[in-house]
Amino acid sequence: MNRVWLLTNACYGTWLPGDARGFVGHVLEHRDGETDGDLRIVYSAVGTEYESGIAGLEATARERMRGLRSV
Repeated sequence: MNRVWLLTNACYGTWLPGDARGFVGHVLEHRDGETDGDLRIVYSAVGTEYESGIAGLEATARERMRGLRSV
């Protein structure tokens, strides 16, 4: 029996929610023109497309990170 291992690594802060490369997760967002208030969108559900590029979400995630200085 052969075993195959796939090892991946991402360092802290290299791939944040809202990244233009796409992301998965639970996002609470409000879009202009909605009358139902805030909407929670689950991008990690099986069969859903990746969400790509929400600049405000990425900026907020970066601001909330600990241990980083602005460059």
